[in-house]
Amino acid sequence: MYDGNSQFLRSVIAEISLDDLANAVAPSLGYYYDSSKDIFTFTPVSGAKDTMYWASHVNNSAMKIYRWDENKSWTQITKKDIEIPAWTPPPVNGMECTSPDNNNMCERSTDGRITAGWISGDTIGFFWNADKGGKSIHGETFNWPYINSATFNINNMTYDGRPYIWSPDFAFLYGSASPNDKGNIGIQVMYGGGNKYPSIAAGISDGTSGNPPPWDLATLMVGTNAPIDGEMGDY
Repeated sequence: MYDGNSQFLRSVIAEISLDDLANAVAPSLGYYYDSSKDIFTFTPVSGAKDTMYWASHVNNSAMKIYRWDENKSWTQITKKDIEIPAWTPPPVNGMECTSPDNNNMCERSTDGRITAGWISGDTIGFFWNADKGGKSIHGETFNWPYINSATFNINNMTYDGRPYIWSPDFAFLYGSASPNDKGNIGIQVMYGGGNKYPSIAAGISDGTSGNPPPWDLATLMVGTNAPIDGEMGDY
Protein backbone atom coordinates (compact mmCIF):
# COMPACT_ATOMS: atom_id res chain seq x y z
CA MET A 1 0.00 0.00 0.00
CA TYR A 2 1.18 3.51 -0.89
CA ASP A 3 -0.15 6.93 0.03
CA GLY A 4 -1.20 9.66 -2.39
CA ASN A 5 2.41 10.80 -2.71
CA SER A 6 3.60 7.32 -3.75
CA GLN A 7 5.27 6.75 -0.39
CA PHE A 8 5.29 3.15 0.84
CA LEU A 9 3.05 2.51 3.85
CA ARG A 10 2.84 -1.24 4.41
CA SER A 11 2.39 -4.66 2.83
CA VAL A 12 -0.95 -6.39 3.38
CA ILE A 13 -2.05 -10.01 3.01
CA ALA A 14 -5.76 -10.83 2.76
CA GLU A 15 -7.83 -13.96 3.36
CA ILE A 16 -10.97 -14.29 1.24
CA SER A 17 -13.56 -17.06 1.63
CA LEU A 18 -13.66 -19.31 -1.45
CA ASP A 19 -17.00 -20.72 -0.27
CA ASP A 20 -18.51 -17.23 -0.33
CA LEU A 21 -17.18 -16.66 -3.85
CA ALA A 22 -18.54 -20.03 -5.01
CA ASN A 23 -21.96 -19.18 -3.52
CA ALA A 24 -21.95 -15.68 -5.08
CA VAL A 25 -22.32 -13.86 -1.76
CA ALA A 26 -20.30 -10.95 -0.44
CA PRO A 27 -17.07 -12.63 0.67
CA SER A 28 -15.84 -12.47 4.23
CA LEU A 29 -12.45 -10.81 4.40
CA GLY A 30 -9.61 -10.97 6.86
CA TYR A 31 -6.34 -9.12 6.45
CA TYR A 32 -3.02 -8.58 8.18
CA TYR A 33 -0.11 -6.19 7.90
CA ASP A 34 3.19 -5.99 9.72
CA SER A 35 3.63 -2.76 11.66
CA SER A 36 7.29 -2.51 10.61
CA LYS A 37 7.88 -0.43 7.48
CA ASP A 38 11.08 -2.38 6.95
CA ILE A 39 8.93 -5.29 5.75
CA PHE A 40 8.42 -4.43 2.08
CA THR A 41 7.04 -7.51 0.31
CA PHE A 42 4.85 -10.43 1.42
CA THR A 43 5.34 -13.55 -0.73
CA PRO A 44 2.93 -16.44 -0.01
CA VAL A 45 3.67 -20.04 -0.88
CA SER A 46 2.03 -21.85 -3.78
CA GLY A 47 0.39 -25.16 -2.88
CA ALA A 48 -0.95 -24.22 0.57
CA LYS A 49 -4.11 -25.92 1.81
CA ASP A 50 -5.56 -25.06 5.24
CA THR A 51 -2.47 -23.17 6.44
CA MET A 52 -0.83 -20.30 4.59
CA TYR A 53 2.84 -19.43 4.95
CA TRP A 54 4.55 -16.35 3.58
CA ALA A 55 7.89 -14.61 3.96
CA SER A 56 9.73 -11.33 3.72
CA HIS A 57 13.37 -10.35 4.01
CA VAL A 58 14.41 -8.74 7.29
CA ASN A 59 17.88 -8.09 5.85
CA ASN A 60 20.34 -10.01 3.67
CA SER A 61 20.97 -12.62 6.37
CA ALA A 62 17.52 -13.15 7.93
CA MET A 63 13.96 -13.81 6.79
CA LYS A 64 10.66 -13.40 8.61
CA ILE A 65 8.33 -16.40 8.17
CA TYR A 66 4.59 -16.02 8.85
CA ARG A 67 1.91 -18.65 9.47
CA TRP A 68 -1.87 -18.20 9.26
CA ASP A 69 -4.10 -21.20 9.97
CA GLU A 70 -7.41 -21.15 8.13
CA ASN A 71 -9.51 -21.61 11.29
CA LYS A 72 -7.79 -18.77 13.16
CA SER A 73 -8.18 -15.02 13.03
CA TRP A 74 -5.46 -12.59 11.97
CA THR A 75 -4.74 -11.93 15.66
CA GLN A 76 -3.40 -15.50 15.94
CA ILE A 77 -0.91 -15.24 13.07
CA THR A 78 2.55 -16.32 14.16
CA LYS A 79 5.87 -15.03 12.81
CA LYS A 80 9.52 -15.82 13.37
CA ASP A 81 12.83 -14.31 12.25
CA ILE A 82 15.19 -17.01 10.98
CA GLU A 83 18.83 -16.55 10.02
CA ILE A 84 19.95 -17.62 6.54
CA PRO A 85 23.34 -17.49 4.75
CA ALA A 86 24.22 -13.91 3.81
CA TRP A 87 23.79 -12.90 0.15
CA THR A 88 24.52 -9.83 -1.97
CA PRO A 89 21.46 -7.65 -2.76
CA PRO A 90 21.11 -6.11 -6.23
CA PRO A 91 22.25 -2.46 -6.40
CA VAL A 92 19.62 0.26 -6.81
CA ASN A 93 20.80 0.91 -10.38
CA GLY A 94 20.35 -2.72 -11.35
CA MET A 95 22.57 -5.72 -11.91
CA GLU A 96 24.84 -6.48 -14.86
CA CYS A 97 24.54 -9.46 -17.21
CA THR A 98 25.37 -8.15 -20.69
CA SER A 99 24.49 -10.37 -23.65
CA PRO A 100 26.47 -10.61 -26.94
CA ASP A 101 24.61 -7.52 -28.26
CA ASN A 102 25.84 -5.49 -25.23
CA ASN A 103 22.29 -5.13 -23.88
CA ASN A 104 21.56 -5.95 -20.25
CA MET A 105 18.54 -8.02 -19.25
CA CYS A 106 19.43 -7.63 -15.55
CA GLU A 107 19.13 -3.85 -15.56
CA ARG A 108 15.62 -3.70 -14.08
CA SER A 109 16.44 -6.11 -11.25
CA THR A 110 17.13 -3.52 -8.56
CA ASP A 111 16.15 -5.32 -5.35
CA GLY A 112 16.02 -8.78 -3.81
CA ARG A 113 12.31 -9.03 -3.08
CA ILE A 114 11.07 -12.63 -2.98
CA THR A 115 9.66 -13.69 -6.36
CA ALA A 116 8.16 -17.09 -5.49
CA GLY A 117 7.30 -19.44 -2.65
CA TRP A 118 6.14 -23.04 -2.46
CA ILE A 119 5.19 -25.76 0.02
CA SER A 120 5.95 -29.46 -0.37
CA GLY A 121 5.29 -31.82 2.53
CA ASP A 122 6.90 -30.34 5.62
CA THR A 123 9.06 -27.90 3.64
CA ILE A 124 8.46 -24.36 2.44
CA GLY A 125 10.86 -22.59 0.10
CA PHE A 126 11.40 -19.20 -1.54
CA PHE A 127 13.27 -17.73 -4.55
CA TRP A 128 14.73 -14.25 -5.10
CA ASN A 129 17.32 -12.49 -7.28
CA ALA A 130 20.80 -11.99 -5.83
CA ASP A 131 23.81 -10.14 -7.22
CA LYS A 132 27.20 -11.61 -7.98
CA GLY A 133 29.65 -11.99 -5.12
CA GLY A 134 29.66 -14.30 -2.16
CA LYS A 135 30.38 -18.00 -2.15
CA SER A 136 28.46 -21.16 -2.93
CA ILE A 137 28.24 -23.95 -0.36
CA HIS A 138 31.17 -25.52 -2.22
CA GLY A 139 33.30 -22.37 -1.93
CA GLU A 140 32.90 -21.17 -5.53
CA THR A 141 32.36 -17.46 -6.19
CA PHE A 142 29.12 -16.30 -7.78
CA ASN A 143 30.45 -14.37 -10.79
CA TRP A 144 27.00 -13.61 -12.23
CA PRO A 145 23.60 -12.69 -10.76
CA TYR A 146 21.75 -15.80 -9.65
CA ILE A 147 18.51 -17.06 -8.10
CA ASN A 148 19.02 -17.47 -4.37
CA SER A 149 16.77 -19.64 -2.25
CA ALA A 150 15.98 -20.77 1.27
CA THR A 151 13.92 -23.69 2.57
CA PHE A 152 12.46 -24.15 6.04
CA ASN A 153 10.96 -26.99 8.06
CA ILE A 154 7.43 -26.00 9.08
CA ASN A 155 7.31 -28.33 12.09
CA ASN A 156 9.97 -26.48 14.06
CA MET A 157 10.37 -23.37 11.88
CA THR A 158 14.07 -23.85 11.27
CA TYR A 159 16.29 -23.11 8.27
CA ASP A 160 16.72 -26.22 6.15
CA GLY A 161 18.76 -25.48 3.02
CA ARG A 162 19.66 -23.24 0.11
CA PRO A 163 18.71 -24.75 -3.29
CA TYR A 164 19.93 -21.78 -5.36
CA ILE A 165 20.19 -21.75 -9.17
CA TRP A 166 23.41 -20.40 -10.67
CA SER A 167 26.00 -20.74 -13.41
CA PRO A 168 29.68 -19.74 -13.59
CA ASP A 169 29.10 -18.49 -17.16
CA PHE A 170 25.79 -16.54 -17.20
CA ALA A 171 23.01 -15.17 -15.00
CA PHE A 172 19.80 -16.73 -13.71
CA LEU A 173 16.86 -14.49 -12.71
CA TYR A 174 13.15 -14.39 -11.81
CA GLY A 175 12.51 -17.87 -10.43
CA SER A 176 8.95 -19.05 -10.00
CA ALA A 177 7.76 -22.32 -8.47
CA SER A 178 4.62 -24.38 -7.97
CA PRO A 179 4.06 -27.90 -6.57
CA ASN A 180 1.63 -30.49 -7.88
CA ASP A 181 -0.61 -32.68 -5.69
CA LYS A 182 2.27 -35.10 -5.12
CA GLY A 183 4.54 -32.32 -3.89
CA ASN A 184 6.79 -32.37 -6.97
CA ILE A 185 7.95 -28.80 -7.56
CA GLY A 186 7.87 -27.29 -11.03
CA ILE A 187 9.94 -24.17 -11.61
CA GLN A 188 10.48 -21.62 -14.38
CA VAL A 189 13.52 -19.34 -14.66
CA MET A 190 15.13 -16.83 -17.01
CA TYR A 191 18.81 -16.94 -17.91
CA GLY A 192 21.22 -14.96 -20.07
CA GLY A 193 24.38 -12.90 -20.24
CA GLY A 194 27.87 -13.78 -21.39
CA ASN A 195 27.47 -15.67 -24.66
CA LYS A 196 23.73 -16.21 -24.14
CA TYR A 197 20.72 -14.06 -24.98
CA PRO A 198 17.78 -13.96 -22.53
CA SER A 199 16.18 -17.40 -22.53
CA ILE A 200 13.62 -19.38 -20.55
CA ALA A 201 14.05 -22.74 -18.82
CA ALA A 202 11.77 -24.94 -16.74
CA GLY A 203 12.46 -27.80 -14.42
CA ILE A 204 11.22 -30.12 -11.74
CA SER A 205 12.36 -31.50 -8.43
CA ASP A 206 10.80 -34.82 -7.48
CA GLY A 207 11.57 -38.16 -5.86
CA THR A 208 13.95 -39.04 -8.69
CA SER A 209 15.90 -35.82 -9.17
CA GLY A 210 15.84 -34.70 -5.54
CA ASN A 211 13.52 -32.53 -3.50
CA PRO A 212 15.51 -30.13 -3.83
CA PRO A 213 18.29 -30.00 -4.94
CA PRO A 214 19.10 -30.69 -7.66
CA TRP A 215 16.80 -28.88 -10.02
CA ASP A 216 16.50 -30.75 -13.31
CA LEU A 217 16.35 -27.89 -15.86
CA ALA A 218 15.56 -27.89 -19.57
CA THR A 219 15.49 -24.90 -21.95
CA LEU A 220 12.05 -23.95 -23.26
CA MET A 221 12.95 -20.98 -25.43
CA VAL A 222 16.27 -19.55 -26.65
CA GLY A 223 16.37 -15.78 -27.13
CA THR A 224 17.93 -13.99 -30.10
CA ASN A 225 18.58 -10.56 -28.53
CA ALA A 226 18.38 -8.74 -25.21
CA PRO A 227 16.10 -5.74 -24.54
CA ILE A 228 17.60 -2.40 -25.52
CA ASP A 229 16.09 -0.64 -22.49
CA GLY A 230 16.70 -3.44 -19.97
CA GLU A 231 12.98 -4.02 -19.39
CA MET A 232 13.08 -7.77 -18.84
CA GLY A 233 11.34 -9.80 -16.15
CA ASP A 234 9.89 -6.79 -14.35
CA TYR A 235 6.85 -6.99 -16.62
